[in-house]
Amino acid sequence: MLTGGELSPAIGKSGSCGGAEAPRRPRAAVFVSGGGTNLQALLDKRGSVIKSGDIALVVSNKPDAFALQRAKNAGIEAVYLPQNRQDPALFETAARKLLKEREIDVVVLAGFLAILSADFTESYDRRIIRHSFRPSAERGTTVCAFTRLRLHTA
Repeated sequence: MLTGGELSPAIGKSGSCGGAEAPRRPRAAVFVSGGGTNLQALLDKRGSVIKSGDIALVVSNKPDAFALQRAKNAGIEAVYLPQNRQDPALFETAARKLLKEREIDVVVLAGFLAILSADFTESYDRRIIRHSFRPSAERGTTVCAFTRLRLHTA
């Protein structure tokens, strides 16, 4: 998403030409858990680095995450989805439903402090992006653009 400003070469392309309708821009949901500094960095890069898609939704698993307010300030829909430690599948079920309703193409994990199941990540295979603008915090972490794997190591 950040390299070259493209969300994905496969999303939003149209095979037709002439008077055809313009392809829909890819829509991203950003998952957050805290203050939203990573979200703010993404918002600040709209139009310069992030050129081919739109941030359409911000989802948090914390009701008091300031990132929700940052999203609202930017005119982006912000949704709190409660996360139940006894049944984490409830969060993922609600998130999947919301992502489908909002026609989300890509999920960006930007300071999202929860582990998503393999089932969830496989449903967004190669369309989940882990984002961080803080490389010093990345010691012991594998960073890649698209993943289905748990990235954090001890």
